[in-house]
Amino acid sequence: MSDKSGIINMEEINAISAFIVALKQQGFRGNVVIGMKDRNMVVKLEAFVKVKDLRNFAEKSIQEILCNT
Repeated sequence: MSDKSGIINMEEINAISAFIVALKQQGFRGNVVIGMKDRNMVVKLEAFVKVKDLRNFAEKSIQEILCNT
């Protein structure tokens, strides 16, 4: 996200913003957490899945499960 001088790289921030918007447009209903690790941007996706959905996990795609939680 930043170089050694601490200047923020706006290209990376814009790319992450576009990624989050695309996720939400596709129906992702979980949390998106953005952080820094070793001068790199980290995007963590948190989704809560119901146990009853896990029983049929082999029959459903992960996208279907994440979008319907």
